[in-house]
Amino acid sequence: MNGVAEEYARALNRPVSYVEVPWETWAEQVLAPGFGPYADEHLQTVAWLHRAGRYDRMTATVEEITGRPAESVEQFVARRSDLFAE
Repeated sequence: MNGVAEEYARALNRPVSYVEVPWETWAEQVLAPGFGPYADEHLQTVAWLHRAGRYDRMTATVEEITGRPAESVEQFVARRSDLFAE
């Protein structure tokens, strides 16, 4: 996740750092609204896979579906910097 923070920092031209949130705090804040047991279990699984780096790969799926290459995090943040104003 430090790499993602670096992409944000480059796109926004300001310091951005990754702060690891303890699992219990994340679950308490994200799962507290109670989306239901199926959705909660799915979100927990996806969060664990992200944390373990299991989604750190690229595929051509976005381009195959849309006909355009996927944007990097940096490209998206730079293009929509208004969403990330301080």
